[in-house]
Amino acid sequence: MRTSARIDVPALLKAAEAGFPAWTWTLQTVRHVTVFGASALALAALAVTGI
Repeated sequence: MRTSARIDVPALLKAAEAGFPAWTWTLQTVRHVTVFGASALALAALAVTGI
């Protein structure tokens, strides 16, 4: 019978996040704001034009 290993998830996540440069998180935030902002603008434009 196999025993399951315990995985330290918080330590694993911390190690994974440490593998990326600090600017990655800033870039991700800027990308999300841009995409969601453009989507909201497109939806508003469609609502105004009545298409």
